[in-house]
Amino acid sequence: MEKLPIKGSWPRVSKRVKDAYPYLNDEDLTYKRGRIDDLLDRLERKTGKEKEELISWLSGLSRARL
Repeated sequence: MEKLPIKGSWPRVSKRVKDAYPYLNDEDLTYKRGRIDDLLDRLERKTGKEKEELISWLSGLSRARL
């Protein structure tokens, strides 16, 4: 996968991720274009969620209103 399946900006979504998992640090939430698998691997290890579940969850966070 090359691109995050989200609407809006990653910084906005990452704040919501951090709200849900306060123990995640900035390095855990670092996303570099084209390196989505690295981000998903880190989140998978730290949250215990499967990649498919994470993708769905991140997509949902990006669609939710503040």
